[in-house]
Amino acid sequence: MRCRGRAALTQPHSFSLSHRVVALTARVDSDGTVRTVRVVSGNRALAAAAVRAVRQWRYRPYLQDGQPIATETNIAISFSQTTRFP
Repeated sequence: MRCRGRAALTQPHSFSLSHRVVALTARVDSDGTVRTVRVVSGNRALAAAAVRAVRQWRYRPYLQDGQPIATETNIAISFSQTTRFP
């Protein structure tokens, strides 16, 4: 599955460089829309920003027998000092 569009991350007010990786699990419908996002691990403030962004992503779904199918995917988002925020 390949992500077709990504939303920009919005910086939380208390941006800390500790715990910079957020692990998520997302359920993607057959039309490529992200339906649910669950935080697996990571800093709470950064996780909220990551979830908001991932909910706006669109995927090219997997095909099974030529038909698009819903699936679940794991996502790791790394924040760093060079992460750009609008």
